[in-house]
Amino acid sequence: MEVARQIGAFAGGLGLFLLGIWLMTDGLKFAAGGALQRILRRGTGSPLAGLLSGIVVTAMVQSSSAVTVATIGFVNAGLLSLARAVWVIFGSNIGTTMTGWLVALIGIKLQIEPLALPFIGMGMLLRLGAPGRRAGAIGQAIAGFGAFFLGIGVLQDAFADIGARFDVAVLPQTGLPAILLFVAAGVVLTFLTQASAAVMAIALTAAAGGALPLEPAAAIVIGANIGTTTTALMAVIGATANAKRVAMAHVVFNLGSGIIGVLTLPILLSAIEMLRHIAGVPDGPATTLAAFHTIFNLLGVALAWPLAPRLVVFLRSRFVSAEERAMQPRHLDDNVLAVPVLAADGLLLETQRLGRLSLDLVDPARPPDRAGHRERLSRSETIHALAKAIRAFAIRLNRETLPQEVAAAMPGILRATQHYEAVADLVLGLDPGVLERPGMEDAALHAAIDEFRGALTGLARCADTAAASYEDDVREQAVAALEKAYQRCKALLLQEAADRRLDVMRMDEMMRTIGQMRRAADRANRAAARLRPLLAARAAQAAPGGREVEKAGAANPPPN
Repeated sequence: MEVARQIGAFAGGLGLFLLGIWLMTDGLKFAAGGALQRILRRGTGSPLAGLLSGIVVTAMVQSSSAVTVATIGFVNAGLLSLARAVWVIFGSNIGTTMTGWLVALIGIKLQIEPLALPFIGMGMLLRLGAPGRRAGAIGQAIAGFGAFFLGIGVLQDAFADIGARFDVAVLPQTGLPAILLFVAAGVVLTFLTQASAAVMAIALTAAAGGALPLEPAAAIVIGANIGTTTTALMAVIGATANAKRVAMAHVVFNLGSGIIGVLTLPILLSAIEMLRHIAGVPDGPATTLAAFHTIFNLLGVALAWPLAPRLVVFLRSRFVSAEERAMQPRHLDDNVLAVPVLAADGLLLETQRLGRLSLDLVDPARPPDRAGHRERLSRSETIHALAKAIRAFAIRLNRETLPQEVAAAMPGILRATQHYEAVADLVLGLDPGVLERPGMEDAALHAAIDEFRGALTGLARCADTAAASYEDDVREQAVAALEKAYQRCKALLLQEAADRRLDVMRMDEMMRTIGQMRRAADRANRAAARLRPLLAARAAQAAPGGREVEKAGAANPPPN
């Protein structure tokens, strides 16, 4: 019965700790989502800035996995290059050592359990009183903070009992095989719990309770550091190439720092113990382990600093880009759904990409428009597949708690997607080459068709959301020019058929072609009118006064 009680206490303590981490991370992530975005977007201009951003953001949300997911989202959305993302990943590994210090300096050193229950109570009251708002998210984080330390207290008591009953001398404690065995244990435990922080807490409380010697506990810490990469590896299964590259950078760094930790383990532990005695710090294996965790990650960064450019080149050359497959989304990643602002950025960029593919079908100056039916069918299938993926992603995103600006952007994105699909449907059954075939003797008709093609290209350029500038009067002129060219072509075609200079079937096919091309260009322009304010607001967020610009852009709703 005593053994069962100890096992139950261990399981309960671990469960409370994991629950606290989850509540705290989820709450802080929602409460600080905008700050997280701003830091990662603006604070990665240099390797040092990216490193510091990774440290700060991970310390804020208490989850290196959340920072890794956010970083992957920025890379997929085109907001962060791979070269900068790797430094954020390196920084997140240093930032995650903050959990060890919380456990060592507060959870074990101080008797915080009496305050844990009030934290949980106050936090949940705040969470229930302000659901879906930042105050509620902060309350959830406070409740998680209490559960976090309550779990540490239960674990500490459990390991104190185990340490009194268990003879640690039976454990292999010295030699490389013993160290590697405990490293493997740390990797396996992290894989099973999917939380390196939980394994860190187990190692620190076990060492503090006398259930585990210092060196084996340090080896478990190394294993937890390596094992946390399994979360990133599983997260990018079926994801984009950039996501896989970022995850692989995470693996390479953690393996490298883990190897450094194994090779320097006795030296670092001895040095830390010596410094602790010199400083007069009381005996505390948990503090030593927290310092060890931080130091070997810092050594990993020092080693990675000169090698990072080569690592980026290696990752780019070894991974075949899934972006080369036209039907696969480039900016949609389920890993960022928990951060709605990032998910909306990816959704907006994927819709913009959908628009570029649609314009290839509309603009006569672009090669796909002159290709055969098979090419147009393939492009149409790609457009429909991407539109389906955009809608499915939007549905999944809508299940999250959305900030106001994200919720306001969703109708425009979905309406633009519908317009782009309509473009593909309008153009699919057409053969634009019918306008170029011989058989028309009237020079005026030839000139009118050339004018129509030029006007179509002009309106298509207005629909290009990647254009550097855009003015309403230019669009109105392009629409008027296309309508004028269309009406002239239509009149001349009818006249040619009436005078029997043009076959009626040929005339009907040409009329259908110019009519649907005109409608397709108009649909593309309507989609662009929907996307332009959203893209402008997104670009303005990084500029001073960006929120005011965003609100001004939203004041005039685009046409349907």
